[in-house]
Amino acid sequence: TAQPIDGDAKGTGQTGAGALVAVLGQHGITATPTSSLSATRAAIDDPSATTLFVYDPSGYLDSGQLSDLSGLAAKVVMLSPGKAQLRAIDRNITLIGTSTSSPGAHCALPAARKAGTIADAAHAYRVSSGVKGYARCFPSGDNDYSLVQRATARSTFTVVGDTNAFTNRYISDSGNAALAINLLGSEPNLVWDRPSIEDVGTGGETETPAEAAPAWFLPLSVLVLLVIIAAAIWR
Repeated sequence: TAQPIDGDAKGTGQTGAGALVAVLGQHGITATPTSSLSATRAAIDDPSATTLFVYDPSGYLDSGQLSDLSGLAAKVVMLSPGKAQLRAIDRNITLIGTSTSSPGAHCALPAARKAGTIADAAHAYRVSSGVKGYARCFPSGDNDYSLVQRATARSTFTVVGDTNAFTNRYISDSGNAALAINLLGSEPNLVWDRPSIEDVGTGGETETPAEAAPAWFLPLSVLVLLVIIAAAIWR
């Protein structure tokens, strides 16, 4: 089962990421935790020497803020983004579903090849057919992948569906540690952004209730309605 990342990047609990951050520190990587877009901007002095790690499971950032974040550093890694988040950053990548397999890399991306396999891939993503410049790693089905990376001459944007790979509890499983360390440790500076309520309302966009609702809300509402109708007919 996929585990959430602790709000504190240096957390020592099972869902914290203290072990990963400590290892990165031993390799000379300076990790700066942030919890707002303004703090993240302030933490990035040299975009070319920075990896920006973003994990926003609560969806605090609106599309404009997400677009801004994606351009703040030469290397951006986004953990387990949903459909709306991907629409704001890269419409060629789509969240497909969930995978509980332990897939092998099956790609040429160095971080993935060094990992070999990852345990419990969680979210799976698909890249639009015909587009170029995307690495697709850890396949879990028909054109479904747990890691997708878009690369240009100046930047990379990486989507990772496996939250477990970054947690203290699971980082030692399979190739999780190799994947996390190589994705986040290629530049001397790491900014670990876990957006918070501070970001809400600061991006100039307002979501409708339908946009703000989680993906499961509409199907569940329809199911509840059908059950109520069926109960009424039975009575």
